[in-house]
Amino acid sequence: NNNVPAHLTALTELPVITIFGPESPVQYAPLTKESANVSSGFACSACVSPAMAGLSPCDRSYCLEAVSVEQVLNCATGILDSASVNNRSQRLAD
Repeated sequence: NNNVPAHLTALTELPVITIFGPESPVQYAPLTKESANVSSGFACSACVSPAMAGLSPCDRSYCLEAVSVEQVLNCATGILDSASVNNRSQRLAD
């Protein structure tokens, strides 16, 4: 599993974005409410399984390559916008 940094970050209160290619976000996503997942949504994803020794049948991870910078940026922007709204709401409550 190549998502060790995401799982370590999930131990903190920091938001984490995990990018998935041939692995399943349902199976491998960090277990935190501060987690967001980005994937290409290819029908063949998730093709990697423990039964296949973690190997993809593809010679290249097209599903990972198809994840765009814009997808990740939009996800990050959404997290930052949400944090900004939450910070404003908390300041108003104080």
